[in-house]
Amino acid sequence: AYGSATQVDDVIYFAGGANDFESETAMNNFWRLDLSKEKQDQSNFNWEILPSWPGPPRAFNITVAQFNGRTDCIYVIGGLCKKKNDDKLPELRGLRDVYEFSPINYHYKQNNQKFWRRRASAPEYIFAGQGIAIGQTHIFIFGIDNEASFLNTDMIERNFFPNSKGIWAYHPVTNTWVCAGKLSINQNFMHAVKWDNSIIIPGAEIQAGIKIPKIYK
Repeated sequence: AYGSATQVDDVIYFAGGANDFESETAMNNFWRLDLSKEKQDQSNFNWEILPSWPGPPRAFNITVAQFNGRTDCIYVIGGLCKKKNDDKLPELRGLRDVYEFSPINYHYKQNNQKFWRRRASAPEYIFAGQGIAIGQTHIFIFGIDNEASFLNTDMIERNFFPNSKGIWAYHPVTNTWVCAGKLSINQNFMHAVKWDNSIIIPGAEIQAGIKIPKIYK
């Protein structure tokens, strides 16, 4: 649970997640499933384990496919992990690192081309939000939480998790981030889909355990 998936052509890619969020089980798994094999060869219709990104394990990450100027790539963005603090006790920590996976480079594995590479980190910690590819070369990130939510123990005990209204746009070709506006309401743990020329957000969580039935466009 708590991982994130995206799709390129007939292939689904799944990254991150956790077996039990109450323990230190954030994962660095990276899997893919080729849907075209379902009818062609049932014996090979299985999840394939791929090499993981060169960074820490994570849950609540964002995974999006987008064109990088040369080929379609998979982007694993941010997430949440547990790290030991100064007292050697585990605490939740937000992430803002970004990794790009090239299916083409992985397929050919020639000329020592790296199929994973680190890209520019997000301007703020990103997790429990949603990412979506927009146009030919942009990734929009919105409905995110931020690290302040998990560094304040009193807030956690009150079950209050502030989050960010900000919308961030990442451009894989130039490897840059820009602010693309704000949402009208704090919300995370949501899903966004493209419908015609619009982005549809069906419901969200505005506070821990408090969900809204509204649909945003």
